[in-house]
Amino acid sequence: ELLSRGCDPIVMDLGLLGKPAFEPDITCSAVLQRAGATLEEFQDGASRGRAVDAIILGGKRMVQELYREKRFDGIIA
Repeated sequence: ELLSRGCDPIVMDLGLLGKPAFEPDITCSAVLQRAGATLEEFQDGASRGRAVDAIILGGKRMVQELYREKRFDGIIA
């Protein structure tokens, strides 16, 4: 729907489990990197709380970076 309306979406993967259904523009690993973390740190599943905190922090930082670069007009979650 977005593409048919002339939009050029940026897809950010904030999922920590499994592989995404399609290749995102911004991977989960790239988001975690913004938080100073890696996906490998959380693959054992033992530190779910820390993983969620890291993906939230990384996502916020990524959005702030994209905003400063004026790369989006809105967000759909």
